[in-house]
Amino acid sequence: MDLPDWFHFHADPASFSDLEEIHQMAFEFFDGDVSTLESMTALHQHNDKIFWIVRGNRKRAQKKIDGYFCVLPLKEAPAKLVMTEVLRGAKITNEHLAAGDDKPYALYVGAIAAQSLFSRAAALNHLVGFLDACRRQEIVNVYARPVTNDGLRVCRHHGFEIVDKQADAPLGKIHHLDLDREYRRRSNSAYIGGARRGKAN
Repeated sequence: MDLPDWFHFHADPASFSDLEEIHQMAFEFFDGDVSTLESMTALHQHNDKIFWIVRGNRKRAQKKIDGYFCVLPLKEAPAKLVMTEVLRGAKITNEHLAAGDDKPYALYVGAIAAQSLFSRAAALNHLVGFLDACRRQEIVNVYARPVTNDGLRVCRHHGFEIVDKQADAPLGKIHHLDLDREYRRRSNSAYIGGARRGKAN
């Protein structure tokens, strides 16, 4: 049986040497609305599990990356500033992050980007797996700010909801995901779908 094409990619925590390429990819994908390389380096030094790279299995010995995602572990006060859009992702610094092995109050998906359809699927699936691991550690609040139509579609598909219900347009606005609620919704949907298939048989 052939595996889906995104199975041919793996994700690893970024190394220091990956950061320049991550920054360049982010700058190109998000039209320059990104943290500086110096800020990214400081975040990486604080927590080397913030940035994750996606690379094709054939490129494991090569430097070039195919994509990346970024998840920031926030303290309670900064998380509330993000939720109310007082604090933007590009302005998040070490002082806003949970220290060491401390449990964060919330997670902020800072970015996800990739070069191709398959590497985007891989990055997204690895991100979903990362968030599910966090849910099992009882970290349930996740925030994101989709800035493209594709990013907005992905957010909605995975259960994110816009925080400001009065916003004129959803792009560029903070969205929230309750991981526990989304897990229960998907579990119930799978159960109902299985029951219906059972009846049909």
